[in-house]
Formats: sequence, structure tokens, C-alpha cells
Amino acid sequence: MNLILLRTIVPLLTFIGLTLHTGAQVQDSLFPPARTLAPDPTIHSPFKSIVLLHPVAIGHKTSGIVDIAFTVGNQSTQIAALIFSTNPSLSKASDDLDSLHTISQVRLGTTKRDSDIPITVELHPDQTLHCGIYVSDVSLGAQYIRKLVLLTSLTLDDVSSGEDNIIFTNIRIDWK
Repeated sequence: MNLILLRTIVPLLTFIGLTLHTGAQVQDSLFPPARTLAPDPTIHSPFKSIVLLHPVAIGHKTSGIVDIAFTVGNQSTQIAALIFSTNPSLSKASDDLDSLHTISQVRLGTTKRDSDIPITVELHPDQTLHCGIYVSDVSLGAQYIRKLVLLTSLTLDDVSSGEDNIIFTNIRIDWK
């Protein structure tokens, strides 16, 4: 009697399990998962003596401008001069909606400068400076600056140390 019951129940349970599993796959395809959150923000500095910290993006709803603020510091024993190129063909930003944006202004401390000429920051040993990069025409639907590439040249005590990209990634936009 138990053997007959098992022969009837096992195929029935297998059929129910397969039906539920197949139904779950259909359910998942009808309702794709929400957009996944980006990983933690990062800054890549190609220069060992230059540190970039605390990236924050503040979006201004009325203008569509995003201010990406950060701190730059000199860890060398020499005077460092950073030259930020804001040329649109070399330095640009993209958001999580895959839109490209140009850099409209750079802020060094409390001074704002237009992006039509290279911007120079001079830092003494162990000095830090709060900086900002203004990215224009960002859609209010954007949640992240996915990538910001800033072509930068470094000189230490007036000797060139090279030119490379500083790259910011996954900076969440706080719209205000």
C-alpha cells in the first residue's frame, strides 16, 4: 500500500515542482529587476604623490548642473603643480543614463574658472585643497556620474612627471 502511494505521490510532486519552477521563470521575465545600484565611488589617480579624496556630486535641479566636489592633496616633499585640461575632446563625464557631458567650470578653493583654458593647481608638500568640477546639462533622471575623465599633467618642483587621466567613477548625485 505504501509503495503504491509513493508511486503516485512522487510523480505528482515532481510535476508540481516543475510547474512552479517554470512559472517563476516566466514571472521573472515579465518583471525584470530594478536598475542595480552602482558600486562605491572611486577615484583613480595615476600619480603616486597626489591623493584625491571625498568625491561628492551635488545636482542643481533648476540648472541641470552637477558640482562634483573633492579634495586633492600633495603627499610628496616637493611643490606639485597639477594642470587640469577641460578640453571637451580629452576630458568629459558620463551618467548612468549613458549621456555624455562636458565640463563647464572648475572650482579651486572658492575661485571658479571657466573651462576654456587649462587650470593649474599648485600644492605645497602636505597641502590639500577643495576642488570642484561643474558638469552641465545633466538629466534630472540621472542618479550617478558613472565616469568622469580629467586629463591631468603633473610637475614636481618644475620638472614634468607626466600626463595621464584622473578617473572618477560611480559618484551618486544628490539633487537639490
